[in-house]
Amino acid sequence: MRYLISAAEHGSFRKAAASLHVEQSAISRHIRDLEIRLGTPLFIRSHSGVSLTDQGKVFVENIRRGLDQIRSAAELVTAASGNTIRIGLRSSLGTGCLAEILQRFGETRGGVQQEILEGNVEDHIAALLANQLDIAFLAGSVDAPHCHAIDLWKERLFVACPKAHPLARCSAISPESLSTERLMLSERELGSEIFAFLKGVGAGVAISRATLCMTGRETLMSLVGLKHGFTLVTEANTSAIFPNIVYRPLAVSDPYLSFKAVWVRSNSNPAVRHFLNIAKSVTHDDRHGHPRLRSNGETRLRTQGASA
Repeated sequence: MRYLISAAEHGSFRKAAASLHVEQSAISRHIRDLEIRLGTPLFIRSHSGVSLTDQGKVFVENIRRGLDQIRSAAELVTAASGNTIRIGLRSSLGTGCLAEILQRFGETRGGVQQEILEGNVEDHIAALLANQLDIAFLAGSVDAPHCHAIDLWKERLFVACPKAHPLARCSAISPESLSTERLMLSERELGSEIFAFLKGVGAGVAISRATLCMTGRETLMSLVGLKHGFTLVTEANTSAIFPNIVYRPLAVSDPYLSFKAVWVRSNSNPAVRHFLNIAKSVTHDDRHGHPRLRSNGETRLRTQGASA
């Protein structure tokens, strides 16, 4: 069927043959034999190429649908075998506790391939429900009907501040101090979650001039360094060094953003249970008492100090 689909896509037996690295006669013979078996022409042939007949369009559409179903079935079988675990995360979550979880799982379950998929919260939840994802790591309050979730760790929020700005001299920065500043939050990172978190802890004054953008972290931090505004990051991301930027703790009563694993209980992939057990063991200490951040095996706790 790949000869048929390739010819339909290229509009030419010659181009289809070239793309598949076969002789053009093989394409022509295969399609002619198929037309004889079906009792109807599938292509209109001309000097300029070929195009599907109405019957051909219906046939190719159904073939494609069938191939998609076969591909989906193969993915489900692979997932059910436990040889692959599909993990959804936000791009900002590739460091800190999650990095340690992924590393530990790789060390203990080396035969299981980790397939990492980045996306937003809505896409991850939809993928979980459609069995296209095994587990997702999400931040903040998550509305995920029919899914199960467990809180694993917390990270303190920090303000990324231009080094030359007067607020950079403060040991911590309050939401009130940010009320007159431009606050930039990236949708591609944890912007929406941080925005909701600030509203939830009564720090709405800090987001009175906040803007949500699709800028990636590198560009966003460059803008901060150029004194275009401020942004907020989690503690795991404060290890990244950018020119002309300093990090200061956000001074609110509870400055910790929670992170959780979300999955569907009916998921049949045996690797999910092992992954969750490892995630719990890695973050066990962080879930009791004061929230902490693990980094390269070392537990670090940052104190707030005086605030602006």
